[in-house]
Amino acid sequence: GVILQTAGILLQYTFWQFLTPISSSFVRNPGEVRDKLGDESGVIEDYKKAIQINPNDKDNYLLRFILSTSDQKAQLQHSNQAIQIDPKSVLAYDYRARSRIILGDKQGALQDYSKAIELDPKKASAYTSRAELRSALGDKQGALQDYNKAIELDPKTGYAYTSRANLQTELGDKKGALQDYSKLIELDPKKASAYTSRAIFRSELGDKQGALQDYNKAIELDPKEASAYTSRAIFRSELGDKQGALQDYNKAIELDPKNSVIVIGRAELRHEIGDNQGALQDINQFYKFYPPQDGDTYSSRGFFRNKYGDKQGALQDYNTAIQLRTSNSMLVIGNKQLTPPFTIYKGRADVRADLGDNQGALQDYNIAIKLEPKFDVAYNNRGNVRSNLGDKQGALQDYNKAIQLNAKNSDAYDNRAWVRYDLGDKQAAIKDWQLAANLHLEQGDTKKYAEAIERIKLFQ
Repeated sequence: GVILQTAGILLQYTFWQFLTPISSSFVRNPGEVRDKLGDESGVIEDYKKAIQINPNDKDNYLLRFILSTSDQKAQLQHSNQAIQIDPKSVLAYDYRARSRIILGDKQGALQDYSKAIELDPKKASAYTSRAELRSALGDKQGALQDYNKAIELDPKTGYAYTSRANLQTELGDKKGALQDYSKLIELDPKKASAYTSRAIFRSELGDKQGALQDYNKAIELDPKEASAYTSRAIFRSELGDKQGALQDYNKAIELDPKNSVIVIGRAELRHEIGDNQGALQDINQFYKFYPPQDGDTYSSRGFFRNKYGDKQGALQDYNTAIQLRTSNSMLVIGNKQLTPPFTIYKGRADVRADLGDNQGALQDYNIAIKLEPKFDVAYNNRGNVRSNLGDKQGALQDYNKAIQLNAKNSDAYDNRAWVRYDLGDKQAAIKDWQLAANLHLEQGDTKKYAEAIERIKLFQ
């Protein structure tokens, strides 16, 4: 009924154009009606006709700006014409700033937003737009000042609080971000995403109970939002509530079964609680949705299969990945940066070593190191293989190199200690275990720290 009624109005406009004196606004009216009907080509023709009738009406150019969404250069031209007609049109400067941003002229856009603010210093949205651009250009403090002004002018605009909270996060002001999300919730108590965001900051600032309440509220408000369950799952896992976290991941996957973040998150949690079979099921199910097609994806699946105990499956994936990727260049296809092959060789070497194929592992580590000579982990792991093959001096050289490249590689000190002990240098071994223990403690690995201390006591 509405469409027929609108079409009838269009026919009336068209008929009366033949009987009445013509004006640009009258021609523009059918254009507005056609717009409602989805007749884009007709709309453009009507606005062209309006401009011919009255080329000094800036609104005609601004309307054509809106219609030229697929042609940014045309949009720039239309906004230029509108400004030429009316140099005090705030809207025209706002439109031109948008087109300039898309065309890469961010400094020009900044000038336009500043001009819009000069013309109308009480327009809150202009400050918000300029704040976004200033932030993108690296002027974080200037952006913060603009967000502050926008909120001062319009303290009920939720978008400004969200944007300022994001900026304050970048600046390290977590308390400020928390306050903004609290204000956003005050303005819109049913905005589920605001509770999820505030929960993150409450947790980081030590208010775990408040964070849990916010996650619960977000889920209560939007029980079909998978990301809310995922966020609460991560939070619960960090608190040690692994079963509660697993329940949340289960619900999130039920809502969004193809989401890689959720699937891998549950797989990692299952691995943590010792359910490697469940972790493998998650990974295999995910790759059924997204079958591997290049070296990068085969390598990724190989990594997870190896981590969760499927050594043979991992080996097959790495073999395929290497067949597909033979260059050491960092290839980019579209926006996707592919895995450099040296990591694929290192991955296959790890699997081969775990399967007892020390010679095959040695070959792969040699290739990985040749491709990336500063890869300290590869030297450390090759040292392990050389030690297994009885080449203690070669192993010692590799551990030395790994430590030279990365003095914080605690495993390299541990492994070098064993080789030095096997070579009869007991005091050097104890010194390495002490260095390893200190690094384990510094890095938060209390289990390895305790093991290193026990070895020192045993061999002293």
